Amino acid sequence: MSVWQQLFTRRMLICVFTGFSSGLPLYLLFNLLPAWLRSEHVDLKTIGLFALIQFPYTWKFLWSPLLDRYVVPLLGRRRGWMVLTQFGLLAVIASMGAFSPQSDLRTIAWIATLLAFL
Repeated sequence: MSVWQQLFTRRMLICVFTGFSSGLPLYLLFNLLPAWLRSEHVDLKTIGLFALIQFPYTWKFLWSPLLDRYVVPLLGRRRGWMVLTQFGLLAVIASMGAFSPQSDLRTIAWIATLLAFL
């Protein structure tokens, strides 16, 4: 089996897409959200407050035992939580684009917080 065939196996593609989807929310909160808010003329103090939303990434070890304790029915422990969080991420990221920073800044803050927890 050549190197390219080994790289493009089903398992490797699952790893690539899982890695991409786990890094996407972090990129959205660290880079895209502040740039989007700045392009919509949100003041710098408010954008600085949005940096606090990034803290849940450092606290994930606190609720990770809950993911180990409870099992999503029909899919098993790991697959169930992966599928559930992927659909949650999809819904949260899609809903963030439905609001305007000019009029719905508080809603965007709550959605971004939920995104950080997922």
